[in-house]
Amino acid sequence: MIGWEDEVTVQCEGIADILIGADRLRCVRAYLEQYPDGRRRAEDPDIAHIRVRPSWVRHSDYRPGSFRIQETRLDS
Repeated sequence: MIGWEDEVTVQCEGIADILIGADRLRCVRAYLEQYPDGRRRAEDPDIAHIRVRPSWVRHSDYRPGSFRIQETRLDS
């Protein structure tokens, strides 16, 4: 689960894997395009780059006046 700030959450289920080889290099390049100051973090051997392929996502908004729960299956 991500969040609860202001009573809003996102939950997801799926497959996650640690990136290696060409996949890791491709994702690190994309990361550095977004965060050019992140080179030291990207090269830190104690930081793993993880790809998540969600199969189910739920967005919940429990704020008064905007209560909503939306679920989506992504693996069909």
